[in-house]
Amino acid sequence: MNTDNLVASILNKILSPKGQEITGFDEEIFESGLIDSFGIVELITALEEEFKIKIPFEDMTIQNFSSVNEISKFIERHKSNKSADND
Repeated sequence: MNTDNLVASILNKILSPKGQEITGFDEEIFESGLIDSFGIVELITALEEEFKIKIPFEDMTIQNFSSVNEISKFIERHKSNKSADND
């Protein structure tokens, strides 16, 4: 499964108890009210577990987590930077 689909799946697991779901990878998850400050903590924890990464506090911005596409881009950049650091 690609990063976009994994992120969407994680987000939908968080949203499903509320009877909500992501309708598109560009959907603004904060502006649409899908996720709040409590939900973002759950999302970040799930992303760290799924992708085996540690998300630094300074990277926890609305820009990085505004949509499935932006989260996916952030994760790919983060994984690339981590790989470069290990070289």
